[in-house]
Amino acid sequence: MPFRHKLFLEESAGTALIVGDLHLHPGRDGAPGTDLLSLVESLDEKDLLVLNGDVFDLDRVGGEPELGFGPGAAAARIARFLDEFPALGQAMKTWTSQGGKVVWLAGNHDAEVCLPEVQEAVINRLGIDKRSLSFGEKLVINNEITIEHGHRMDPDNNFYPTTSAAVKRGNLESLPMGCLVTRMLLTRIPEYRRNGEHRSNPWQIFTRLFRQHKLAVFKMVALYLVMALRICKLSARAAYRADTAPWSSTFGILAAARRLYLDRLLAALFLVSLGIVAFSSWLIDNEVPVYIALASLFNAAFLLIPTRRARLYGSRDIDSVRNYAAGMARQTGTSIVMGHTHQPETKPIDGQESTLYLNHGSFAKKIDGKRPLGVYRHGLLELAYFPPPPGIKSVKVA
Repeated sequence: MPFRHKLFLEESAGTALIVGDLHLHPGRDGAPGTDLLSLVESLDEKDLLVLNGDVFDLDRVGGEPELGFGPGAAAARIARFLDEFPALGQAMKTWTSQGGKVVWLAGNHDAEVCLPEVQEAVINRLGIDKRSLSFGEKLVINNEITIEHGHRMDPDNNFYPTTSAAVKRGNLESLPMGCLVTRMLLTRIPEYRRNGEHRSNPWQIFTRLFRQHKLAVFKMVALYLVMALRICKLSARAAYRADTAPWSSTFGILAAARRLYLDRLLAALFLVSLGIVAFSSWLIDNEVPVYIALASLFNAAFLLIPTRRARLYGSRDIDSVRNYAAGMARQTGTSIVMGHTHQPETKPIDGQESTLYLNHGSFAKKIDGKRPLGVYRHGLLELAYFPPPPGIKSVKVA
């Protein structure tokens, strides 16, 4: 079986559509795939279609053994996802059948498209000519724009040293924090995602979940604690084997524990335990030991100190992608296109309009009823939205 994945791809194209972050997985609305098919069918000119990562959320593994990690499990999963979202596959088939080419760049949540078994599953399921579909991690078009998903410098979603190298190692500790949390927790309890699990502190999440699920929230807390301890164990192994970057959230036990607020969670559990002991002592001896009271006060004070981590964690993915894009632009002299942050934007690099950073946002998230994407037309790179205004056949440039 040929290994078709390449770290670096080069293409020549007059026009290119760049979409990403559809995050399709079982149980999710398939409208992004349907709208992509409508977009493809609306265009007369089909040159290059770039799927810039996180097309599927392959970390949604359900109850698969070993957290669904491994080439066989990933290949079977992507085949199921293609069957569940046929519009996406039809969009790719329509594009290639009319002479266009598709490039699929790996994201952090569909990193397993780096594996040849997964690529073959896609090609065989769709019946696409292998010459019309390529897989990689970075794409350069006409030596003018460089496209990459953008997760490489996000501490929560970094694969080290490259996405393909980490996935091919075949061990769980090579997965970044975001993938592990999704596989271990969010697959089983999606409510964490809906309550902004990585952009809020634990108390905020707990109160939101408690209002919605009442006492069932304590089961969620228990599952979270088990997940956090397991990730800490994997992080220790990853740091020992040098399978993770020194600035990653999974570089050792302390980094993982801090990122997962395990210190706060354990302090809260300890405070509850102290409260039980203090109440028992009061019932039996009509007094509370001094050391119990002092320990309780210390833990309560620790938990009342506001944490700055939630603000840091909520913005550092956006900041890291912007900084990475700026550095890459200076190094390559090309404009840069990325996704990952789900925040569509365009920014000149170093104030020069000739070199642009464009984030195409998430095709799954509508803005004023329209889906964002990147468009490259004969040397011009622009942010566009679909569907276009009435009377305009093609996508409308923003």
